[in-house]
Amino acid sequence: MHTLCLCPTAKQVLSAAPFHLESTFQQHTVFKWWMLDRALNMPQDLFEKLLVVLSALWKNRNDILWQNKSKPHTDIVLGALSWLQEFHVVWKPVSAPTMKKKLKWKPAEDGCCKLNVDVKQVELSAIKEGLLLVKSMQLNNVLVETDCTEAVSAIRAVQHETMEEAGSY
Repeated sequence: MHTLCLCPTAKQVLSAAPFHLESTFQQHTVFKWWMLDRALNMPQDLFEKLLVVLSALWKNRNDILWQNKSKPHTDIVLGALSWLQEFHVVWKPVSAPTMKKKLKWKPAEDGCCKLNVDVKQVELSAIKEGLLLVKSMQLNNVLVETDCTEAVSAIRAVQHETMEEAGSY
């Protein structure tokens, strides 16, 4: 509780805008109850900011202990909030490009078989096969690249659902 709420740097950070939390410090003597109260009573966007700022305060505490250097409270807050902003830019939902001209499906001509292929499905299948190959080769540091925004959106949606189910959010 001291490092994240009661030390002078933490008090400066958490007492100022946008948090104004100084009056809440004495209500709880146990940090987890203080955090639960914040989670239940703060707007979600403000609670997100609080979490990254608390993480930055903890990092600053470690920098003081292990490297004998400290950041001013303004740098701690600005650094944490800029990281959060970058995170939101990277993880915002990717919208699929819209087609200017809608193509109309036509049946195959007589005597001909038609195979329709969805680019997203092909790309996702290729990524899956590539990841299976990577796994069989026991490679760890792998970068997957694609120019198919629909595939990226589908992967992010599944990843988001998986993380929610696992309680990672």
